[in-house]
Amino acid sequence: MSHREKVLKLEKIISSQKSEAYPMHSRAHPLNRQPFDGASLFVKREDELGVFSMGSKIRKYRTLIEDLKERKVSKVVLIGGENSNHIAFFSLILKENRIEPFVFLRKTYEKELRGTRLLTHLLNTNIFLIERKDWGKVEDIAKAKQLEIESQGFKAEFLREGGFSKAGLIGALTLVWDLLKNENEIGSAFQHIFLDSGTGFQAAAFLLGLNFIDHKAKCHVLLLGGDTLEFERNLTFLKTVFESLLQDKLSFNDRNFELYQPSVGKSFGSTPKIILKQALQTLLEEGLVLDPFYSAKLFFEANKIIPEKNLKGNILYIHSGGSLSLLNYGKELMELKSQNSGPRNHQDPEL
Repeated sequence: MSHREKVLKLEKIISSQKSEAYPMHSRAHPLNRQPFDGASLFVKREDELGVFSMGSKIRKYRTLIEDLKERKVSKVVLIGGENSNHIAFFSLILKENRIEPFVFLRKTYEKELRGTRLLTHLLNTNIFLIERKDWGKVEDIAKAKQLEIESQGFKAEFLREGGFSKAGLIGALTLVWDLLKNENEIGSAFQHIFLDSGTGFQAAAFLLGLNFIDHKAKCHVLLLGGDTLEFERNLTFLKTVFESLLQDKLSFNDRNFELYQPSVGKSFGSTPKIILKQALQTLLEEGLVLDPFYSAKLFFEANKIIPEKNLKGNILYIHSGGSLSLLNYGKELMELKSQNSGPRNHQDPEL
């Protein structure tokens, strides 16, 4: 099957699932700051998709919510962290469509409700806080709640953390379709693509789609919500789901991607000063609002990896969205700004 035939088949899969009319095209444009010889840096503006910068997540919501509505699901059981963008944003989508969420949250010990955690608690009345020591049992607990709801005569659905599902995968694959549109708009292909991974759903879907259409870009995936083993497990699961959509086996011998752990702020939710510096610098120089848990770390690590590996060509940073979280750090950011201490370049000794 030729590249063109594979692209057409991907488009057919995407159009096979009914979807809500949420946006699925985001711009790609050059960054103002171009510090690396032989490398042209671009950013894909997934942050422009959806309210509160839902970003790439709105892609899976387009098809996932329509699937729930078609099957007349009236209650949905979700699991995730208290600061989960997915929990907050999908709760909004569910409320809009008159579907009641029941959320099981991994308990945090932050005193102040703010950002996405505040939004989650404002939106939801059916909240169940799970201690970290019990989190390994959360799927069983959530499935029991689903059965309890169904025993009361309601159609209920349990969604894995991150919304892993066949319907969601179809929506997530639109990122591959949109990348091709970006390349057509700028008149050139990307040689390297940097993206972050939380639960791994969108990142794994993107890798599978690129592999299927034989795209030659090398992907660099920053793991921020799990380890390599967990990502590989989720990738294998979604590969099986994708093959059911293709009705064929997916050859995945040429694994043209690399997985990375963050070099700073390794635990999820940690925001070292250097990451806030990165967020402030990018805000001032590029007009981009970066999520300190995700995209700010992605920009920081990409700016290290590119010179270390001497990467060349067109290099794309995918800004996955979720910018609401940056507003949690107003005091710290204003202090950094007053010190004029944002990082000046990737070799700045202060970094």
